[in-house]
Amino acid sequence: MDFKGYFATGDGKRCDPFTITDAHSRYLIRCQIVSRMDLSQVRAIRDAAKREYGVPARIR
Repeated sequence: MDFKGYFATGDGKRCDPFTITDAHSRYLIRCQIVSRMDLSQVRAIRDAAKREYGVPARIR
């Protein structure tokens, strides 16, 4: 789980993608844009991924 770094969109706005990737298979579980890089937004994305895919055996 991490932020890959921001980039500017075509209209010049900042885009901060937050990603969750399976380290073994490299499967991209989530890639979502957040309006603020804060715990509440990250927690919501993480919780949604856990509901959809379950809790992993390990988190690196």
